[in-house]
Amino acid sequence: MQVVKHMLLNLQQLKAESAVAQVLLGRYSRSEDIVVGTPLANRTRLELEGLIGYFVNSAALRIDLAGAHAHRGYLAAQKFLGSC
Repeated sequence: MQVVKHMLLNLQQLKAESAVAQVLLGRYSRSEDIVVGTPLANRTRLELEGLIGYFVNSAALRIDLAGAHAHRGYLAAQKFLGSC
């Protein structure tokens, strides 16, 4: 049970850091529609990596920051700032 709590806390921290990075990308690019690529190995068994190589696919993650108070509202929606 302790491991699950620790994993959930780590995931919440990752989500918050990701939301901040997405907002910064939106501000720097002056765009309300951001697409970020992330590598995705999609392997369930590590021993197969040596047999057929390490192939990585890319997943596109789209972020929509549209709205009057998009940046603050987006962070609030991600439960990073709480209520705004």
